Amino acid sequence: MFFVSHRRVWARIETREDGTTEAVIAGESNRNPNGMEDKFGQISKALDKEES
Repeated sequence: MFFVSHRRVWARIETREDGTTEAVIAGESNRNPNGMEDKFGQISKALDKEES
């Protein structure tokens, strides 16, 4: 039996009227939800870091 884990990440990036940018991200995994949560946290932190 093969173990295949599918992970999906969506991002919606919009420019606000005041010129700032907003990103909304979401994710889904069919297996290993804890691993996905860790990876999603890394993505979120990286986006926050870029904002600074």
